[in-house]
Amino acid sequence: MMRKRKPAIAVLLVAASAALAAPAAIEPPKLLVDVDFFDNIELIRPYCGSNWIDRFFANCKARGVKRVTWRCVCQVANYQTKLDYRLSQLHEVRSAADERTFDGAFAVKVGVGPQTAGREAGGIRQLIEPKGRHDFLFRGMLSSDAGTSGAFLAVLDAETGRIIARSGEVRDNRMLRREVRFTAERPFYVGAYSAGAEDTQVFVADNLSLRALDAPDMELVRNGGMEEFNDFIEPSHWSQDGARFALLNGDVMALSEEKRRELIPNAYLFKLFFRPRTWGINSRVLRAAEDGDSLALAGKAALKYGIELYAWFDPFDDGWRCLPPVKCCASRFMEDHPEFRCTDKTGRPRWGLLCFACPEVRAHKTDVVRELLSYEGVAGVALKTHYQHNRLPGLDEKILETSIYHPAIQAMYHERWGIPRGGEYNLFRMRLLHGEAVMGWMREMRPLFKGSGKRLCMFQAPRPFLDAGATGGWYLPPERIIEDGLCDDFLIEPRWRDGRHLEHFVDEDNVRWIVNLCRKAGVGVGLDLFVPGITKNWPKEKQGEELYRQLTGLARENLDHVGIYEEINIHGFWDDIARAAETLAKMPQRESFPPYAVEPENLITLESCSEITLTDGKGTAIFADELVVPNARFAMGLRVPPAGARLTLMFAKPLTLSEVDFHTGGYNARKGRYPVEDFILEGLSGGEWRKLAEVTGGNALKGNNQLVPNVCRFTRQPLEGIRFVILRGADPDQLLIRYVSAR
Repeated sequence: MMRKRKPAIAVLLVAASAALAAPAAIEPPKLLVDVDFFDNIELIRPYCGSNWIDRFFANCKARGVKRVTWRCVCQVANYQTKLDYRLSQLHEVRSAADERTFDGAFAVKVGVGPQTAGREAGGIRQLIEPKGRHDFLFRGMLSSDAGTSGAFLAVLDAETGRIIARSGEVRDNRMLRREVRFTAERPFYVGAYSAGAEDTQVFVADNLSLRALDAPDMELVRNGGMEEFNDFIEPSHWSQDGARFALLNGDVMALSEEKRRELIPNAYLFKLFFRPRTWGINSRVLRAAEDGDSLALAGKAALKYGIELYAWFDPFDDGWRCLPPVKCCASRFMEDHPEFRCTDKTGRPRWGLLCFACPEVRAHKTDVVRELLSYEGVAGVALKTHYQHNRLPGLDEKILETSIYHPAIQAMYHERWGIPRGGEYNLFRMRLLHGEAVMGWMREMRPLFKGSGKRLCMFQAPRPFLDAGATGGWYLPPERIIEDGLCDDFLIEPRWRDGRHLEHFVDEDNVRWIVNLCRKAGVGVGLDLFVPGITKNWPKEKQGEELYRQLTGLARENLDHVGIYEEINIHGFWDDIARAAETLAKMPQRESFPPYAVEPENLITLESCSEITLTDGKGTAIFADELVVPNARFAMGLRVPPAGARLTLMFAKPLTLSEVDFHTGGYNARKGRYPVEDFILEGLSGGEWRKLAEVTGGNALKGNNQLVPNVCRFTRQPLEGIRFVILRGADPDQLLIRYVSAR
């Protein structure tokens, strides 16, 4: 149940409440188990084949588990899909790195599709601007998968793109040397190419070198040996030219430890490199592929034992970027359609992340959902929208937030806000547009579920309900998903790694706020308990009792389902799960939440503002649009040093206001941190800034309760903008600004 809040005092505002009809009585919550079948294949003993699947569902039936989510598809699928690679086809993933290198450094692997109009071939290239007329020698090592077209070196005219010189072709998986001699005085490209084939032609290039014959000791191409790579796991300085994919290729283990640390400063994070996780030869994977269609087997077992089965789909996960000896997984759709990948603002594509603003992407993802729903025994689909594996940990996190560009998204941006001055896009607005595109896809899918009578469950994690570190922070507002009826169930999945889920649930206002929204909208709601948090933080003899305590405690918190994530960790807990299910079944029907709070009118919106900037004490300004997005009070907010910080909101047209609310500090009422203490609110009227209000000791006034804003009331008047001048924060080093509203 929600805790009672202290009454607001002085200049504080408490949201008005309206007594709404109490919902009908709610049945006792049910237990749910999330099965990560991919990890189970590799890590569980005994092997989880068809006999194991039947035995698992029998255990669920006997222990009182009512619902199971079954991980079916991310980059590849573990069922017999017609739309993507399957587990049995991992060795066929064309964009997977392999061991074809010339000297143990790095090569670049390139995939090229059929020729298109106006293009002779596809590959990678680098621009060269010669100083005067010279005779050149371009050399390199090539290997090809010996399809209908081989690989070759080429020189292209920079103005026309026409091939002016080329080597002979290589149609051999061995690395063979090729070279081109030519004369040039105008800018040109050097590159490695293939004419492509009906299916993707794959070749590997290494040791590319360009030298003028009159200066043979001077290397003219950068990164000629491919020993340098960028954050996209692609060769630096080279650009894709008609390629479906390009990635660095070669076994990092072949490098000396010194060279590894030079090329990969975060090498200590790369545990993947140092364990034999070679999917292509993993006997468990091969046995799973031979054992049959896992989703069909799970559906059959679910029907047999009366378990509600949801097919778990990671819709954002289309590429797992790795280097040998780790097998790379990638979706066939991504390989075939590089034009739909998100990019950085230079146009460089983001591996594994597709842009949902492209109707072709949405149509493909809908086809996957339609295929999952066609399986007998599948009661619905669970979309896991906050996690993906399409990166190398520790290497490319810094590019994630900037890899959210695509012509389709930029067109949406231009239509709503115009072409940005100086070409500097507001990244938060870009994230909003990506989130809107994803929600548009969910709306397009709703008829599939309504027509079939099956259900859609959303997996999301709180704060900010989509991991910025995994997807660039797309904004998928849970309140809109719930209130617009885009899902039937909402499963909150916080990975609280200390294992204290019950305590966190009671303490986390944003999580209970989501439960409240679901109750109001008639959407089923559950919370996942991250079992590894228990197994890592409690001694073995106490783990079962702790699991029971938390399951039964969470069940009293107005939830429909209490989830157990993940199956790998529950083999020793079946008896504790059964005991918890028995306790849950005897629980009385739960009471509803208190009357729902009604949000007061807010006149400040993203559309009402022409510019929102937050400036630190040094005068550095950043976009701050997230501070006016509805329900952003539960988001992470923006942090700045408090001394001299200013938040300025310029309105697209004057707003007539009499009150401005300022939400600062961490939202947790018990552990709120970094709130404002002293500030001045100014208003722009007639082109002149005037003081509207001044607050001193604002945090103390509200009893350190960050759910309550500092409220400034003044004479009602039209304003062209408002500005907060921060004088002091509760912490001398950091100030957290979360939300601004006005009326």
